Amino acid sequence: MGGKALKKVFTKRLPAAEYKLVMAEVLTILEGYFKTYAVPSTIGEKEDYGDLDVVVAVDDDEAMLAALKDIELEFKSKEVYHNGPVHSFEFREFQVDLIVVPRAEYFMQLHYLSYGDLGGMVGRFANKHGMKFGGSGLQLQIRTDSRDPTTTHTLLHLSADFHAILDFLGFDSKRFHNGFECELDVFEFVSTSRLFSPSLFLSLNHDYRRRSVKRPMFIRFMKYLEQRGLLSLPKDEDGEEEGEGEGEEGCEDGVQHGERGLTLLGEQALIVFNKQAAFNELMEAKAKNDREKSLVKRVVPYCTALGLSGKRLGTLLEAIRQSESAMNALQAAADAEEDVTSMGPTEAVTAGAASDEKPFENAVKKLLAELSVA
Repeated sequence: MGGKALKKVFTKRLPAAEYKLVMAEVLTILEGYFKTYAVPSTIGEKEDYGDLDVVVAVDDDEAMLAALKDIELEFKSKEVYHNGPVHSFEFREFQVDLIVVPRAEYFMQLHYLSYGDLGGMVGRFANKHGMKFGGSGLQLQIRTDSRDPTTTHTLLHLSADFHAILDFLGFDSKRFHNGFECELDVFEFVSTSRLFSPSLFLSLNHDYRRRSVKRPMFIRFMKYLEQRGLLSLPKDEDGEEEGEGEGEEGCEDGVQHGERGLTLLGEQALIVFNKQAAFNELMEAKAKNDREKSLVKRVVPYCTALGLSGKRLGTLLEAIRQSESAMNALQAAADAEEDVTSMGPTEAVTAGAASDEKPFENAVKKLLAELSVA
């Protein structure tokens, strides 16, 4: 993908006619190893090609690995490079990339890689609204801490139906199905989405900018937007266009958020893709995990006071967290302590005389004694 994965051997770009011959030969070889595979669609016909991408669907990882070894021998590759699902081979001084994916993701990946950088451009629309779009489909990014957009996200898979995702993000999926004869067709397709905003391509974070400047098609799209008056690229001190702005992924300005920290489009996605129950389940699991972490954290000072540290302390805390009865006892003690804290002075005195004045501390001491620590 990109034609630059192989570093140790010479590879070249091929004119269109020669590329077609190599593609036919490669696909014939793959026919002996895989049932489902295809080359992503391209924009019209290019003059030359830097590599050949082939998306392959597999059901069995072990069989796939064995097939790749045999393909390497049949290709007579002078260099092979593996990067996740992408397996790059040298074949007749040309780079061939096999993108191996689970069968359930095959059509999603095939469409995502079609028509140059179109998939990445569509991804900007999802990203701005708190979602992630890629070869595995559309995913909702759920912030670990809704007050802090820089924290790690939990991902909820929404769909791997490429055309349904396009429609949801405001594109004409039928137009995509008809194909594109030139880059201008692609640029018009992207800029006519009902969700299009210049800030999508001006407000980019550092990692996205770094990747984008290496993609000539993306740079040409930025120029297209500027020429149409849809985008004004900032200038550096020398008057050169920087092609960048400020912003964090999933949290650009101008996007409204609902009460649960999701963007309004994210909230709609849960309904459209029927993921409300899955979201609620995920949030309940997250809340339970947060409660458990908070309780175990409160146990630490009592353990360190007894001289526990390092691996021994970590093992003990993990044992406590894995014990349902221990966590229930700590939660009950924490609730009792909170009840006393919330009472007025007179109520607290009366309650304290009739109950445990330090419920959590005593629960921890009892638990450690049961575990033969104290």
